[in-house]
Amino acid sequence: MKTNSTKRATALLCMVSLAVALATACSSTGTKNPSTRSDQGSQVSDAPVTLSLIQPDGGRVWRDDNPVTKEIEKKTRVKLNVNMLPNNDFNSKYNALAASGEIPDMSRLGSFDYQKFVDQGLFLDVTPYLEQYAPNLKKNLKTELWELTKHKGKQYVIPYENAAGKEVPVVRKDWLEVLNMTMPTNLDEFEQMVKAFTFNDPDKSGKNDTFGIGNANTYAESFMPIFGAFGISP
Repeated sequence: MKTNSTKRATALLCMVSLAVALATACSSTGTKNPSTRSDQGSQVSDAPVTLSLIQPDGGRVWRDDNPVTKEIEKKTRVKLNVNMLPNNDFNSKYNALAASGEIPDMSRLGSFDYQKFVDQGLFLDVTPYLEQYAPNLKKNLKTELWELTKHKGKQYVIPYENAAGKEVPVVRKDWLEVLNMTMPTNLDEFEQMVKAFTFNDPDKSGKNDTFGIGNANTYAESFMPIFGAFGISP
């Protein structure tokens, strides 16, 4: 569906797999699978760097064979090892990992939670690496977002910016075909599709057992495309 180009940004602080992988082709700890070079400087090993990532699952499942994951790994020469923890148990389990000093290379955290872990010496200052390894991040994220997310004058996280169009709906094309409908291109058509998916038995089960919109995590994610049509990101 069409979205207004106007954007209202909200900065959420997290370490995201693509952003950090692009920011560092080296491990954040500097110890995992480094490329080996001889005394003459010739590269001996081109093995991908394994990067571990932890984040709340948001009702989702991580698939290693996801085409996007494969493309990220291909372009950044990394292997992602992702641990998805249930939302309602994430903070307690992450605190336990932090207490043991065994946090992964990358962490996706909400709000300013990371600051207490920085003060425990668990996060890497990426300031020296941004200019060299992440020029696109520097260019495409607003200066004020970088300033907002600094802690004690240093950059420990990559800002995450909500923008209209960040979330897009996935539509059951087979249901559209059963109901002789076409892909919606505006909100009115989207509304009609949702009603038809809910009330017109698109799976032909003869039962009232279908829903027009499914919710994986929060209302904000499910309705993000609708907010985005008005140029708003909650």
